[in-house]
Amino acid sequence: MDLNAIGSALKSSQAQEMHLLAPDGSPLYAYEHPEKGWQVTTDRDLEGHELFPCLFKMIGIDSKAFRERKAANFNRAQKQRGKVKFSEAEMEAFETVASGVTGWSHIVWNDAPSDPESKGFLIEHDFDNVMKVIMGYPPCFDQADRFISDRANFFDSASTS
Repeated sequence: MDLNAIGSALKSSQAQEMHLLAPDGSPLYAYEHPEKGWQVTTDRDLEGHELFPCLFKMIGIDSKAFRERKAANFNRAQKQRGKVKFSEAEMEAFETVASGVTGWSHIVWNDAPSDPESKGFLIEHDFDNVMKVIMGYPPCFDQADRFISDRANFFDSASTS
């Protein structure tokens, strides 16, 4: 294998799965509770419930879609020439990471978590919902940002031999 072949493999838009983690680093699992709807837990031994891993499907920093989003953000910043507010830069970071999330499974959301009558549900994947999840759960943004940037997640080293 040569460097060009390795580079081509990294540019692939083939998504890889990332298991979402709790703030303590424990893997998150979704389960359906009869009264509370869908919930998340880190307890792999939760009795009486079938557990499903909370997964993001991600593309890496070398993929075309991710690079296009970064280029658009860069071009917008160039036009503003130093007049970018922190909130705008932060939103661009969220949008860039969100562009790397091409799908997911068993992502639980609740639009009114403080309402005891509100039930958790499995949220559909689309760009707006990705933004909602990564902005609403900051550890998710940080984890996704690190995952996207780690090229090892998107390249099988065994294929270089």
